[in-house]
Amino acid sequence: MKIFTLLTALFLVTSVSAQKQPTIYKYVVIFGSIGTGTSSNKPLLTYIKTFKAKHKIKNIAYYNVGPMGKEGEYYMAFTLAELNKKQCTIFVKEADKIVQ
Repeated sequence: MKIFTLLTALFLVTSVSAQKQPTIYKYVVIFGSIGTGTSSNKPLLTYIKTFKAKHKIKNIAYYNVGPMGKEGEYYMAFTLAELNKKQCTIFVKEADKIVQ
């Protein structure tokens, strides 16, 4: 009986620790459409390339989430885990100017 209890407890601990935490995106750009298709993400990609060079960062990961609708709407989601707090603030502030 003790072995069964120990195995059950071990299984429960393993199951709980194996669960993945949800991903938190600090910055999300929505490429939506009102009947004309989505806007190009090229200005944002150019900004990312420039930002990486200026701040000597190897990579800024983003995830394309979608399609979200009939016209190819999608989200570009950034965790910004590669950036420190100051860089994160600068990135978001400057990116906001570009995507408007």
